[in-house]
Amino acid sequence: MHLLLESKFDYNLNFSEINFRKSPELYVYDHTERGVLLIEPYKSEILPFWRFRTPEIARESSAKIYEMFLEYKKQKDFVGMDMALVPTIKLKSINPKMCLFIAIILLLQIS
Repeated sequence: MHLLLESKFDYNLNFSEINFRKSPELYVYDHTERGVLLIEPYKSEILPFWRFRTPEIARESSAKIYEMFLEYKKQKDFVGMDMALVPTIKLKSINPKMCLFIAIILLLQIS
């Protein structure tokens, strides 16, 4: 897994074939949201709960995805944590520029 500030999301990977839980070294952290809907199996796990039609639905969605985030954290699954963090940030309106800082904190906690 790459955590360089200059890293770029690689759209050339065969996302339909890659299980990032089994191959986390292929994951490239990107402080933007690029690729969040491509990274499996997390996409399939998180996407059903990513709802924001109303503020109440967004709060419920955010709470569920945050639970998933905590479970990924318990499993020391950084990729899952990062994938769950994106919709949680979106749904809770947290400043996206904090993503890199949060990612570093998470890595320190699980290492």
